[in-house]
Amino acid sequence: MTWTSQAVMEAVKALVCPKGCVKHAAIVKHTGLKARQVADACAKLVSHGYLERQLYADDTVKPGCYRLTALGQAALEEGAKLISGPKAPTGKPKVVVNSLRDRAWRVLRIRRKASVPELLGVLLDAGTEEGDIRRAQNNLQKYLRFLCRAGYLSEMRHREAPQSSTSNGAKRYLLLRDTGPLPPVPQVASGTVFDQNEGKQYDIALERA
Repeated sequence: MTWTSQAVMEAVKALVCPKGCVKHAAIVKHTGLKARQVADACAKLVSHGYLERQLYADDTVKPGCYRLTALGQAALEEGAKLISGPKAPTGKPKVVVNSLRDRAWRVLRIRRKASVPELLGVLLDAGTEEGDIRRAQNNLQKYLRFLCRAGYLSEMRHREAPQSSTSNGAKRYLLLRDTGPLPPVPQVASGTVFDQNEGKQYDIALERA
């Protein structure tokens, strides 16, 4: 991330109270940045899933009031050095902004190694319903298998420690090919992958994704 974004995120972390958020003016005062710099950085961080805007009880947005997401917290803890990437070329496959796979790719770039349970722990809220957890788990398992077959990840030799006597432990994955901040997009019907960062489409052998 840029120095400005880093400064803004660190300010939000330093200033936020347990159940509240940090106002735009407080971030400006803490960082010494200009108001426009902070506003632009916050907008970008929200779009990438690192910050979120605080909501009122009726789900309306509190203007200029921000807090770190779990992904933003992880980025700070891991000392992530991310930069903005190019937009997908016109007419090419498009990823839904801030989708589960989009956010999972960001976490993989930060941590380099992860399992599906680790990703779910970062990406899902504590109150997520069981059905939504299962759907997210299946989605990520398919996506990680795809990334392995496409050469972006590899399965690590050692699994996580089993959580029960009937479990072998979750698979862990190592990031091998980091082409940028935008996630690879599987194109199952054509047996290809579109790399948004490189603006290229590659033929690969896919089972499913």
